[in-house]
Amino acid sequence: MGYLVGEYVMDALDQKLNAVFDGKVVRKDLLHRIKKGTNVPTFVLEFLLARYCASNDPAEIQGGMEAVLATLQDNYVRPDEANAAQSRVATKGKHRFFDKVHVRYHEKEKRHWAALENFASQRIAIGEKFYRDNDRLLEGGIWAEVTIAHNDIEADKYAFYVEDLRPIQLSRFDFAGYCEGRGQFSRDEWLDAVLRSVGLEPGKLSKRLKLHFIARLTPLVEANLNFIELGPRGTGKSYFFSEFSPYSTLISGGQATKSVLFYNNARNKIGLVGFWDTVAFDEVGGIKVKDPDTIQIMKDFMANGRFSRGVEVIADASLAFIGNIDQSVEQIVNSTEYDLFLPLPAQFDLAIMDRFGMCQ
Repeated sequence: MGYLVGEYVMDALDQKLNAVFDGKVVRKDLLHRIKKGTNVPTFVLEFLLARYCASNDPAEIQGGMEAVLATLQDNYVRPDEANAAQSRVATKGKHRFFDKVHVRYHEKEKRHWAALENFASQRIAIGEKFYRDNDRLLEGGIWAEVTIAHNDIEADKYAFYVEDLRPIQLSRFDFAGYCEGRGQFSRDEWLDAVLRSVGLEPGKLSKRLKLHFIARLTPLVEANLNFIELGPRGTGKSYFFSEFSPYSTLISGGQATKSVLFYNNARNKIGLVGFWDTVAFDEVGGIKVKDPDTIQIMKDFMANGRFSRGVEVIADASLAFIGNIDQSVEQIVNSTEYDLFLPLPAQFDLAIMDRFGMCQ
């Protein structure tokens, strides 16, 4: 949404968005106010703003803001408050939280355990229906509105269990209505609206810069797109993929294995590419690929959107590779000494590079 420093001022595009998409517009200036002091992803805050502040009436917005802040105060646990949160559940019997939930299978115990990132408990019992209906719980975890209850049965070896879990994402989407509304905007108006949807003010950007930011969005909406962004540090590359969509997952360095990314033969289960719209690799130069098969499978998937590991696997995930360059852009562009793809790991050969920008 458009805003000025100090008092919020609706411009013509804001007014048109509110008229066409009544009750579905989230004000980004409110988001920036709430974001300060919390490390909650942007899409979680937007979920709350859409629930309480989907209005252009000042009184309703003020009341909604108070409700959002009260909800965060009561239901979001900061890492240093984990013990107090556990005590609250034990005292009250149950409590609702906004947190990232992971589920892992414990082989020796032959059962699944849930864990909340900020609740600091690794042994939360969880019913099969939750991870059966939400596969991403097992593949990287998801942000959710989750009710944790206390278990009073002393014979059980766990203190907490998941009573209810609702992923923070759209429960339904009226695509036809969305397209109908889109038709009432010109191309340039819609370009500005999309940029505002990720918190950028288009009035401050040149046309070329607008298109650069739009390009960053393509892996989220286009299936099997191979995307790479290399640039100076601190330009929001990894922040974007971790903050703006509950359907994207960010792998921060470490070892990239074929079982995690593509297919686990021991479990007969597809990896991350089967559960996320976008799998983004942060600090791509630091990725360690020990198994040559991983690179070959990655090449096949990037070329065709499919691969074979005993079974033929087809998936729609886009792969995004993010890296930092230590030289200036001018040095790289104007020099024969520096390679544009210098930040990539040694295992990324020319065949991998040829696939960047490909889309099935």
